Amino acid sequence: MMSPFGHADDDEGFSLAELNVASLVGAIIIAAVMAFLVSVTRDSGYIDNRVTTQADVQFAMDRMAVELREAERVGSQRAVLDLSATSITFTSDAHSDTGVETLTYALDCGSGCTLRRTLVTTSGITQTMDMVRDVAADGVGFVGVSYDGTGTRTEVTSCDNATPCTFDGVEIILTVDIVNGTAPQQYREAVSLRNGT
Repeated sequence: MMSPFGHADDDEGFSLAELNVASLVGAIIIAAVMAFLVSVTRDSGYIDNRVTTQADVQFAMDRMAVELREAERVGSQRAVLDLSATSITFTSDAHSDTGVETLTYALDCGSGCTLRRTLVTTSGITQTMDMVRDVAADGVGFVGVSYDGTGTRTEVTSCDNATPCTFDGVEIILTVDIVNGTAPQQYREAVSLRNGT
């Protein structure tokens, strides 16, 4: 059948209602794709932060373990000089080219909590390095550990010049807020002192 303008009825094109429905369906599809892309972008930032933080934690734990294993007595001085809930200071020869140096690992909560490593060489040169950021405010723990002949465990939570640090090993506990709003991750490492309790 022909329309008054000389076209067949099936050549009329889309009605306004059909165009509106098609536009609505297209907008829904575009909105879904955009929501997916935003979600992927947000998750990739979370994953990048988590991987970076875990790599920093693993590096710090490995480095502390190596340096603590090489803790060295200097004369009559114990290898571990000072131990508290948030710091440990000891002498080590892990860097044989500089001789026996003094190392301190401590939690610094000046602007956000950071595990900081300070090395003082025999020549008095001080080097400081931030090891792990985003540490929980109470997220570092150092505990001296000894076992007697019966296997009974004794823990030392603080020692210094007044109370000598005498133990066989150190347990390191590090709690890190990987991403705000998620549960903190806790890492532990037990280190035996080879050269000097």
